[in-house]
Amino acid sequence: MHVWFGNVPGRITDIASWETILASSKASHVVISCLDSNPRPARSRVLRWNIEKAGIALGTVGNALVINSGEFIKALSFRGLFTGFDEVWLHCSFPREGEICTRRMTSDGINLAEEVSEGLVEEFKASSAILGLGDGCGLNFITRRKDLAELIVRGSPPEDLARL
Repeated sequence: MHVWFGNVPGRITDIASWETILASSKASHVVISCLDSNPRPARSRVLRWNIEKAGIALGTVGNALVINSGEFIKALSFRGLFTGFDEVWLHCSFPREGEICTRRMTSDGINLAEEVSEGLVEEFKASSAILGLGDGCGLNFITRRKDLAELIVRGSPPEDLARL
């Protein structure tokens, strides 16, 4: 199985084609595994309270929050939720704990345009995620699908799209 990855300027909230990405990927659930550098958002009462206060229905799996794709679109517009150093993973169904990629990929720790660890690739392949995004210092992405990588790259030169 091929994996496409890279790093582009911007943040998760800068993606203009979220509806297209979600429809194309057939992702019904989004796992939020890191919010504002917090790698355990499901354990944070303040984060959960703010999300619920915004009227966004959520579930949890391990340390991660899980919301359906419609709620994710709503969450993107909630001011102060995605502030940078965030990480999301798209799944076609509500994932079980063993199906979630737990490797950090916020772009303050790694730039996927420069390197990708074998551990990240292997854990991503073993997960049920279709697409993973981590921001902070640019926007890292990893996906099983070239068309989704191309939507993320949004007109960057083709050499910005790497494949394993």
